[in-house]
Amino acid sequence: MWTLHGRCKDFIAYVWNTKVTGCPMFVLNKKLHILNTSLKSWNKNVFGDVHNLVHQSSNNLKLIQESINDYGPTDSLRVQESLAQNDLEMALAKEELF
Repeated sequence: MWTLHGRCKDFIAYVWNTKVTGCPMFVLNKKLHILNTSLKSWNKNVFGDVHNLVHQSSNNLKLIQESINDYGPTDSLRVQESLAQNDLEMALAKEELF
């Protein structure tokens, strides 16, 4: 999923170019540690919690469908259901890539 994001390579290059001094193995280890920490933060800021997004989207769709069952189909509820289905499909696609 990260590689599909347009700024991923730029972000990695920016972080990797952080100035670290020391012997080559120390520099490599430190840069990998910095990159790991930075990518975790970047992932959370850019993509959020993908699994939670699927859970929320699924719950939202269920609530709308329960309303349709309880009160009957209205134009408004049908539109909400369609939008909620699209949200869930997008969340599931993100989760699959993750």
